[in-house]
Amino acid sequence: MSIASMKRAALLGGLALGTVVVGLGHSAAQAQPDPLFFPHINDVIRSAPPGFPIRLPEEIKAVGGNDPSDLNIQVFSASTPTTVNVSLFSCENGTAPCYAGGISIDRSSAVHAREELQRHKQVGDRLTFRPGLVGYLVDGRKKRASERFTSVMWQQENVIYTLSFPSGDRQAVIDMAGSMAISDPIRVSLPAQIPASTNAIRP
Repeated sequence: MSIASMKRAALLGGLALGTVVVGLGHSAAQAQPDPLFFPHINDVIRSAPPGFPIRLPEEIKAVGGNDPSDLNIQVFSASTPTTVNVSLFSCENGTAPCYAGGISIDRSSAVHAREELQRHKQVGDRLTFRPGLVGYLVDGRKKRASERFTSVMWQQENVIYTLSFPSGDRQAVIDMAGSMAISDPIRVSLPAQIPASTNAIRP
C-alpha cells in the first residue's frame, strides 16, 4: 500500500454523536495537492495576496458520479474581501449546471464567510481534524434544495476554508477536508514539479 493510501485509510469513518476525528498524524503535513490541481497552482497563488495560506485536497474523490480525471478547474478571486475560489466543473465551459464542487478560501474578516461558518457551527456536525482544529459539516442530504451539496467549513491561520461537493458520500467530503486541514499551506511546500500556467481568471 502506498504512503498516500495508508494516510487516506487512516481517516476515521462514520460519525459518533455528531463528531468525527479526522487525524492523519505528523507526516500528513508533507502531503501534496491532487495532481489535478498542478496546472493551476500558480494561478491560485497569483490570485491571493502574498502569504495567503492556500490549502487544497490531497485527492479529489469521485463524488456525485463525476470522474475526477474528467473535471475542469477554474480559479476565481476577489480582493474585497480577499477570496480565492477553486471550482471544479464537469464541462469545459464552466457553466453553473456543470458545477461539480469547489474550495473557497476567505479572509476570516469576510462577513459572508463568518456568517456561513456560524451557520455551519449551529446546524452541522463537528469534525476534529486534530487537537485545537475543528470543522463543521452540513450534510446536503438534509436540505430540501433540488441541488444538494455537502459542505465543510473551518477557520485556520486567519482564513476560513469551505469545501463543497455533491451530497451522497459524506465520508469522501470529510476525507478531502481533513487532508487540507492537516497539511502545510502551499506557500510553504510547493512541489517542484508543478508547472507554470496561464493567468488566473478574475470575475
